[in-house]
Amino acid sequence: MVNPTDIPMLYKRAPFDNYHAVILNALQDGRVTMAQSAAYFDIPGVGFHRSLWTLTLHLVEHRRHGQQTFIVPEVMQGALARTSLAGTTVDDLRLPYPCLYLALPDHKAEIWGGRDTLWHQVRGIFARHEKGPREVKLPNEKPVAPEDDRGVLHLYLWGEENGRSQHQGDDASLWVSLDFNEMAERNEDLEAYLNRIIGDRSRETKDHLTQDDPDLADRLGFTFLPKSDTAFAKQRDAVLGTLRVLFNALLYMDSDSAELERDPESAKADIQRADLTQKLGRMKNPNKNRGKRLRKQIDELPSDTVTWVGRNFRYAKTPSTGAGSATGISQRVHWVRGHWWPRRDTIRHRIRDARIGHATVMQEYNTLKTLVAEAETPEDTSKHLTRLASVRSDAQTAEGELETLSQRMEAKRRWVKPYQKGSRGTLPETHTYIVGDSQ
Repeated sequence: MVNPTDIPMLYKRAPFDNYHAVILNALQDGRVTMAQSAAYFDIPGVGFHRSLWTLTLHLVEHRRHGQQTFIVPEVMQGALARTSLAGTTVDDLRLPYPCLYLALPDHKAEIWGGRDTLWHQVRGIFARHEKGPREVKLPNEKPVAPEDDRGVLHLYLWGEENGRSQHQGDDASLWVSLDFNEMAERNEDLEAYLNRIIGDRSRETKDHLTQDDPDLADRLGFTFLPKSDTAFAKQRDAVLGTLRVLFNALLYMDSDSAELERDPESAKADIQRADLTQKLGRMKNPNKNRGKRLRKQIDELPSDTVTWVGRNFRYAKTPSTGAGSATGISQRVHWVRGHWWPRRDTIRHRIRDARIGHATVMQEYNTLKTLVAEAETPEDTSKHLTRLASVRSDAQTAEGELETLSQRMEAKRRWVKPYQKGSRGTLPETHTYIVGDSQ
């Protein structure tokens, strides 16, 4: 099993120099706002270093919310990448914290780092959800957030240094902001929205003066999207696959029976920090040498909160040939994509139809009640009462269906995991998944 200390974490490498440390501290203390801090990343003769500014905002918010870090092991990454986001809407997405970091050890997706270093394997993603008044504006975004604001999700993908890198920091990054209000207005599910956004070259932001000088851009560490269609398609597919892991991990964390395990070393550090803090608090003079040593020990403890996501997930071992009565015609081995159940978009449509049906029944019910009250003969009264009893039963059935659908709408999702299909014969006899260490 991978040890967290062996997993490269982008936030552990910052600040990158004393100047950057000053900016981070000023933001953390509230002496500088996010918008004001942009001025410190405007390099004379070069332009705005948006990549480092964007990363800095993520670093500050990650610290602010307890450095919440989630590790998705390689096997779990594969399963989440093979799970469809079709039918997933804005309302289905819930971040456990306003800002988090998703670590992806041994992730295979690569992003472009420029002509010198070429491709870098993605090792992590920052995700920061911004709601309400905006300090960081998107292009063409209104200055005031809408009343029913679903917010903007800022993402920062990090590709670790590779064999061509000349020094630490000679890495790759890609950032994107997803406007959930736009997604809702267009009535798109997450799968369609991501495909549209990530595949759109026109959304690339170029703030600096090197945009027409690729050689200077590479020397200064500025990188644009790959120019060739083949390379652009490679990065687009890599980013889509990585974001599929991110969003499915978020859905999984909010699903029924999610396996979330606090990292033992991270939990141990919390206990040690609490113990040392208590000892420091009991000292009469904490500024003496012993107090200084205690503070040093506290500062040296890791401050991040690390949680494993699906750490023990394993695919079930299934036979390479089916045991059914098929004729033995060869089938190409392939993966059947997973999905989330229940699909809330389907339930929404059924609730809409049920409400229309219920309103129609209630309209007839109220009309019949009026007719009964206004009937002039016993025969008319009896005729309307017979129909009224039938409509009352229909109304109760419609109300029960609405209640059932509403309960399903609020129910925790369940993950229908992907499975492998193929070889010869029928489907595998089981889709069971093993939780725990394999023997």
